Amino acid sequence: MNERIRELAKRAEIPNNILITTFPGKTIEKFAELIVKECADYLDAFNKEHHVLEGISGAELKQHFGVEE
Repeated sequence: MNERIRELAKRAEIPNNILITTFPGKTIEKFAELIVKECADYLDAFNKEHHVLEGISGAELKQHFGVEE
């Protein structure tokens, strides 16, 4: 499990056993990864639309959270 997601779950007072509980084949960790990917895609689109040349990219955001491409 991604350490950053685990840290955030702890701060949100979500027990570890809940993170690995499956809900029709999916885990809460997978849900968190999907949120990170959605945010990264939004960030990339925003940066492109506003011609942002410096700052964080979607790939860097994914890397920070340990989410695969």
